[in-house]
Amino acid sequence: MLATDILVLGQAPSKIIYTHSFTEETKPTRGTLFTDPAVLDLRNRLTQIIYDEINEKALRVKQQKAADKSSEKTSFFNRKKAM
Repeated sequence: MLATDILVLGQAPSKIIYTHSFTEETKPTRGTLFTDPAVLDLRNRLTQIIYDEINEKALRVKQQKAADKSSEKTSFFNRKKAM
């Protein structure tokens, strides 16, 4: 692993939702990348953070669509004229 810093970006609008920095002593090597419990815990934490971000975004989009449909049904100007 070449990086000493990990940044996790949120979805649009992009923002940094998590940062992690390694010191030279704690930086994983290729040999410990898949065996070091601390690295595996970090990988699981990063995966959970990304998963939560995706689910929160999906929920916001779903709620916005429901709100849009609700206002569309009640808006006088959006009603279709009866034929």
